[in-house]
Amino acid sequence: MSDEVNSFVDELRAEIQGIESYHNHKEMMAWTATALFLAGGAAFVSTVPRVAIEHQMAATMTIVVGAIAIAFFVYMQFERRWVASDTSDGLRATLTKLCDPSTNRAALDWTVSTDDPVPGLPKFVAQEIASVAKQKRRFRPGAHRDRRWWSEAASYTIMLLTCLNMLLVIWNPPAAEEKKIDAMAARLSELTAALPAMSTEFRTHLTEIEARLQARMLEIQKSHSLALQGTRDKAVRP
Repeated sequence: MSDEVNSFVDELRAEIQGIESYHNHKEMMAWTATALFLAGGAAFVSTVPRVAIEHQMAATMTIVVGAIAIAFFVYMQFERRWVASDTSDGLRATLTKLCDPSTNRAALDWTVSTDDPVPGLPKFVAQEIASVAKQKRRFRPGAHRDRRWWSEAASYTIMLLTCLNMLLVIWNPPAAEEKKIDAMAARLSELTAALPAMSTEFRTHLTEIEARLQARMLEIQKSHSLALQGTRDKAVRP
C-alpha cells in the first residue's frame, strides 16, 4: 500500500477506537437510566407516599410523563449506540477492503462525505457503514434479530413493569396504608366536630381570665390608694 493509504488506515483505526469509546458511553448511560428508574420505582412501591394516594390523578400523570421522558432518553442512548456500533463495523469493513490486494483503490469514491455518521471521511467509507447498518437493521423483515435488540428490549420491559407497579399501588394501596388514611380521616372528622365546643370553652376561659385580671388590677389600685392615703395622713399630723 502507498504511504497515503497507510496513513488513512491509521486514521481509520484511531476513529474506530474513539467510536468504540462513544459506544460504551451510550450503552452505560442507557443502562444507568434504566437502573435508576427501577430503583426509584422500587422505593416508591415499598413506601407508597400518602400524598400519591390522596392525589391519585396527579400522581398518575406525573409517573406516566416521567416514565415517557426517561424511556425517550433511554431510546436515544440506545439509538446512538446502534449508530456507533454500525459505524465501527463499517470502518472495519473498510479496513478489510483497503488491505485486500485485489481491491482497486483508485476506483473507490474518495470524495469527502458531509453526511452523518462520518462527515469528513471519503464517501466509500460512508457506503460501507450504510451497508452494514442495513444488514443489522432492527426491524428488517426476514433478518436475523441482532442480539443488541434483545438487551434493549429488556430495558424497555423492566421500565414498563416498574411503571405499572407504581400505578398499581397508587390505585390499589396496601391495606395498612388505607387503614392509616381512614384513621387520619376519622380523627380529622372528630377534631372538626369538636371545634365549636373547643372554641366556646376557649372563649369562656378567656373571659374568666380577663375577669380575674381586672379584679386583681382593682385590688392593686386599691392597695396603692390606701398606702398613699396613709402617707398623706402621717404628713398632716403635727
